[in-house]
Amino acid sequence: MNFIPDDHLDLIVTAALEWKVLVGPPAAALSMPGSLTSLDGTRAGTLIRQMNTIVQCLGSPAEYTYRPVPGPLIPVEVIKACHAAIHTCSRAPYWETSVAHTLLTKTAWAAAVRVPGYAEAPWIWTRSRTSQTLAIAETWRSEPLAVNWSKTHSIEPETWASAAAVLVTEEALPAVSGLLAAGQLAARPNVFAILPDPHLDPALWGGVADHVLIWPDCRPWLDVQLGAAWRP
Repeated sequence: MNFIPDDHLDLIVTAALEWKVLVGPPAAALSMPGSLTSLDGTRAGTLIRQMNTIVQCLGSPAEYTYRPVPGPLIPVEVIKACHAAIHTCSRAPYWETSVAHTLLTKTAWAAAVRVPGYAEAPWIWTRSRTSQTLAIAETWRSEPLAVNWSKTHSIEPETWASAAAVLVTEEALPAVSGLLAAGQLAARPNVFAILPDPHLDPALWGGVADHVLIWPDCRPWLDVQLGAAWRP
């Protein structure tokens, strides 16, 4: 991307306003000139466009008028949009100390803390996980995979928490969801739901899995992952 289009700027600015990176009027009237809180949406996007225009030697910046992006924001899209804009503007003079740079980096940070799984990740990280894969199934199992299958009732909380990854078949998802809801298991990342139907209701794995794999399409990928990194 060379020229940053209006939609791209709208996404970044909407996130900055919604997540309070930009406060906007009426606090703007009380703020120091040039600070993030002195910017409304149009001015914020214009500052980024000005930097982009300088780098691309496009002459006068194209006029920009902020249009809010409706609907829930997807944090990872905001992060990628900020990174793309930073990459495109990074050769502008005084970029590192510019208000536009501060706006983009702070908005990317605000998006990062909203990525699913962030809240559950440990604040202080330790080598608490093993190289084991925990595979949970009831009657149906995605055979053959290089894992040892366990039934839901036999899951130990310590094994659940310390496994490098967890595979959960469709049949086992409700029972695992129940254990999570009851507080017997703690939410964790790297839980892979294995489903035979790509059109199943997302509520089936919501709150349990952060990845969804469709069987048997996922078989080649899983074989590589199990062989290279995870061990039964």
